[in-house]
Amino acid sequence: MAKRDGVMRRFRRWLAGPPAALPSARPDVDYEPADEGEPLVVAARGDVFDLQLIPHFRWSSGQMSYEALVRRSSHYTDSARSKLIHRIWAVAREFRPAETTEAERRINEEISKGWCYDDDEGTIRCTPSVRVVPDPRMRELLLPFERGVLRARKVEALAEEWLQVFCRLEQLDRLGRVERQFLLPFAASLTDPEFAAVLHALADVRRARTTELAGVLQQAGRSHESVGLFEFASAYDKAYQAFCRQMGLDPFAWAQSPFGGAERPGPERSGAERSGVGPGEGAI
Repeated sequence: MAKRDGVMRRFRRWLAGPPAALPSARPDVDYEPADEGEPLVVAARGDVFDLQLIPHFRWSSGQMSYEALVRRSSHYTDSARSKLIHRIWAVAREFRPAETTEAERRINEEISKGWCYDDDEGTIRCTPSVRVVPDPRMRELLLPFERGVLRARKVEALAEEWLQVFCRLEQLDRLGRVERQFLLPFAASLTDPEFAAVLHALADVRRARTTELAGVLQQAGRSHESVGLFEFASAYDKAYQAFCRQMGLDPFAWAQSPFGGAERPGPERSGAERSGVGPGEGAI
């Protein structure tokens, strides 16, 4: 049987009144203002260019209302920007001006815990984060390079498409080195005027210099033939013909040999036959 309370115990409880309710905890409130103000500028690695940081602050507190939090966070904004620079100054100097992605990740790791401000109205927490953008001077410096890269990729892809068109229309088995050297200036003319002009100039220079080398081979063959070294002369003659065909110096090479295929065999003549000397005769 449960023990009944005595009269005096009930009387004391009546005098004390009902037990006081425990104070309920105030829920946390958050406030994230829009990003305002000038970007924070810190030196990048090398001290030539900077990294520009766009800060974002998240304010929270469990000891005041939302209106009070908005008012108090506005009071501490300048202090938070200054504290943020001191926290990340050394970290930012580890990265090159173009390494904005890596710098942003490392800086946000460094400041992820944030910090607190205490005053008579209570404690508020500031949790910052940043977006890192490159120095405008670096952007101006890299812009021509990036444009050139995009243009080069576009020209390369379009020229390759035209080469494949030629290959299909000419019914070639493949596009080898020789075929590409011959067709590329024409494909470039359909791709980009400046690129085409450069390729035509390159073809002229290549033709001029290879013509000089072909002349050396031809003269060497004649010199050996004139002294009766017909085997050497024949070897130089073959080398000369193959070289002219490969470098596009022989305008009839394309008719004599199909694109992408093997050279059509033809009758070979010795140096003696070309010079009109019979097999049993010798040079004087």
